[in-house]
Amino acid sequence: MGTDQPYWSTVSSPDLLSVHTVSGGIRTFNLPHQVEVVYDLYDEQILARNVMAFNVELSPASTTLYYTGKEKLLDTLK
Repeated sequence: MGTDQPYWSTVSSPDLLSVHTVSGGIRTFNLPHQVEVVYDLYDEQILARNVMAFNVELSPASTTLYYTGKEKLLDTLK
């Protein structure tokens, strides 16, 4: 992967997605199955509901962590 592409990996569990990008920009993430909620754990906001893919605009040289799972479990992560 070149420096113009983000790096991403699943971390700790199937419900967490960690993303690091060098260049930033708008990115689309396709999930392996539909999830009830996509929640940005750093910005503490819901990004999408009932989706199999979501779009985000990433800042250059940034790292983010998303929860992608059941909405009822959000309180345990906050």
